[in-house]
Amino acid sequence: MNDNTLTAIFVAFRDEHATSLDKMLADPDLRQPFLQDARQALGPVPEKDILGRLIHLRKRSLLPTAGRRGRS
Repeated sequence: MNDNTLTAIFVAFRDEHATSLDKMLADPDLRQPFLQDARQALGPVPEKDILGRLIHLRKRSLLPTAGRRGRS
């Protein structure tokens, strides 16, 4: 699994749905569409591998943080 591809998919999904990784992981209505997007790009990778890798990237501070909106 390519970390750069997975990161790009997550960032695009996060921005489109105005969500965080934690919210996406906890909400099946967000998680399932994300997994569909990821599998289109990555192939038939198991859910636990995709989500586990995202958590790993976050713990290593390798996922870009969302910009703060509405703050000066």
